[in-house]
Amino acid sequence: MLPTDPEARPTDDRYPTLDHIESIGLFDGGDDPENLRTAHRWCNLMLGEDGYSNEEAVRVSARLRFALGE
Repeated sequence: MLPTDPEARPTDDRYPTLDHIESIGLFDGGDDPENLRTAHRWCNLMLGEDGYSNEEAVRVSARLRFALGE
C-alpha cells in the first residue's frame, strides 16, 4: 500500500481520509472504529458509492496515478 501524506492539502490526491471498510448501508457497524481505515482522498473517491467497487482496480490505478505524479 502507498502511504497517505498527512502534510498534503485537503484537495491533494494523497490527503488522508477516513474510509468505511464495509459500506454503511451493508454493515451495522457504520462509523465504529473497526469499520474505518485511512485512505487517500483520491482512492476514497474512487471507492465511493458511484466509483469502482473493485479495490484491486483502485490500487492498481492509484499506483499508476501516483507514480506519474498526477
